[in-house]
Amino acid sequence: MGIIEAVSDLSYAWEIINDFMSILHTRVKRDPSCVILLRALFLKLASILDVPLTRIYQCKSSDVISVAEYYSGEIVDYVRRVMEIIPQSVFRILAGIIKLQTDHMKVIPVKIEANLLKNHAQLSERYRLARATNEVSKYTEGILAMKKTLLGILEVDPRQVLEEGLRKDIYGLRMWHEELSRVINYNVEAECNRYLKKKVYDRTSQFQSRAIPIPRFSPPPNDPSSINFMG
Repeated sequence: MGIIEAVSDLSYAWEIINDFMSILHTRVKRDPSCVILLRALFLKLASILDVPLTRIYQCKSSDVISVAEYYSGEIVDYVRRVMEIIPQSVFRILAGIIKLQTDHMKVIPVKIEANLLKNHAQLSERYRLARATNEVSKYTEGILAMKKTLLGILEVDPRQVLEEGLRKDIYGLRMWHEELSRVINYNVEAECNRYLKKKVYDRTSQFQSRAIPIPRFSPPPNDPSSINFMG
């Protein structure tokens, strides 16, 4: 067990993990089946918390929770940046499928003579279409195989992280309503802070997000007592 623990320890890599971001993105983009291997990487990242928390645990400091939250948040942010290549790759492949179907593949007539059937087979185009579809299915299979993972003290759902990545690339009515509700609730929460003994800061707000941050809006000019536009 000691050997396994030593091999799985990734605390030494805290300063260099960002250097591997482009390598991970290139690997996932080139081989979609590698997505299923990312969970092992994310589990190994959790060992980074051991070094900064060891001394804090030993001295029984009350800062252990806040330090753990900070490092856990940094790891989750790294996981999010690693996985953002997946929706980008999926949309890139889908764009290629659309281009292939519209620009290269010919429409098959309703009636075809038996001796002309080979002319309408379009084997090379259909092979490219099948290969692209298979790549998308591998991305999907990798995401579905991932389970909720505890990174430090934060539980991460890879599917939710993927959905956050999708929000950067597509728009829709549902997302509009969700984001509008999030903006309103965040600003109401900020206005309520003046009446709370325990303030709610951005890092603890359930409506603020590091992946999709809400900007701060100025208060109305005729209402200097307000914090934001909610008044």
